Amino acid sequence: MKKMVSCGIAIVITACCLASAQDVDFEVESSLLIKGKALKQVFDGKSAASHPSWSPMKEKCPLSPSKATQLVIGKLGKAATHLKLCAINLERVPGMQDKWYYIVNLLEDPESMEGDYANVIVCLNGKVPKFQKEE
Repeated sequence: MKKMVSCGIAIVITACCLASAQDVDFEVESSLLIKGKALKQVFDGKSAASHPSWSPMKEKCPLSPSKATQLVIGKLGKAATHLKLCAINLERVPGMQDKWYYIVNLLEDPESMEGDYANVIVCLNGKVPKFQKEE
């Protein structure tokens, strides 16, 4: 019985190691509410596979937090001038060791956490996934 369990674990580990980045099945969604309009972004394994790899212990991040914030502000445009930067987080893509993305959080009123908000995904290649209508 122990041999079967050990073999099963070894097969699973091998299969995970052999899977390509394109096979990683995940989906990260962000949400935005601006002037009564609900939007979302979707970032998935297929998209992440084409983005640059980054090893935080070996090299500088290819996209600075300030540049990521500028990209978000540029993408949102005039509709979001009333939002204030609240946080920016660097997140690892689920299931991929060397793929990362930013989540830039903007709030209308950071004190009360009420009103409009934008949680925007920014990829390390500088791409901001397109906004879709939230349904």
